Amino acid sequence: MKKAKDTNEIKEEIKASFFSLSDEDQAELIKELSAVSGTSISINEFAAKHQQICSQNIKFSSVEQTGLSHSPMIKITLHTAFGDFTGEGSNQKIAKANACTKADAEAPWNNPRLH
Repeated sequence: MKKAKDTNEIKEEIKASFFSLSDEDQAELIKELSAVSGTSISINEFAAKHQQICSQNIKFSSVEQTGLSHSPMIKITLHTAFGDFTGEGSNQKIAKANACTKADAEAPWNNPRLH
């Protein structure tokens, strides 16, 4: 009887596959996974909308990295014209995308009561 793979083995295989993709394919996969996981806006989409409406660029700062080197948890803070939002993820792209999703939910353009 074959033993099922443990979660860490699966994570390592997924990471190896992900990082073997081109930057464009990684971005496309992140978009697809974001749709499934509830991350609703891409970093570039949010940055463009923020620049257009707030006339300011967004900025990111790294908060912390915890966990083992093969299974890190990254926290990154997004600084916007209307507040700071922290996102978490297993890599910087996911942490940034999650921060953008949080910020987008609170953005003045998505909250008519703030206009």
